[in-house]
Amino acid sequence: MATTFHLFPYLPWELRARIWELTVELRTVEIGFTGKSVRMRSPTQVPAILHACREARNIGLYKKPFSEVGAQRERSENRQVWLNLEIDMIYTFPGKFRRVAASFQRLKFRYVPFSFVNLDYCQNLKEVQISCENGFHRWALHECWSGYHWHCGKENVLFSEPGSDQTLAGIELEE
Repeated sequence: MATTFHLFPYLPWELRARIWELTVELRTVEIGFTGKSVRMRSPTQVPAILHACREARNIGLYKKPFSEVGAQRERSENRQVWLNLEIDMIYTFPGKFRRVAASFQRLKFRYVPFSFVNLDYCQNLKEVQISCENGFHRWALHECWSGYHWHCGKENVLFSEPGSDQTLAGIELEE
């Protein structure tokens, strides 16, 4: 069976663009900072579509939206952080990305007791996933759940525990 479709470049542009759009996958992209300087890093692989051809890159399904934050330039990890902000889940600690937090639409972060996570800068959130190291019921016991202003709405906040398949929707905390 052939692995290359040689007639692909001859298809109408609209059809090729739609095919490229269908290659986009939901991903959780971990991003953070390294060292004392502001240099972004991510262990997440660059999407395969970006290796396919120039047309696939130029269609703009993935972008480097945080280039103003700084990119990792060390030879050992010279990966640029490519994101599709509409569907990629960004896994990070949001306070470190204050300058670009307004571009976050899907955010996942780890909650550690006695830490404060300021989501005020994340004004365009559509979904939040919170990984609670010591159990998500701590959120129900503390007033931090009701004290937060959830830009995405409480119905779009999910809590999970590492190593468990159990998740809890935020609005279930109020029941």
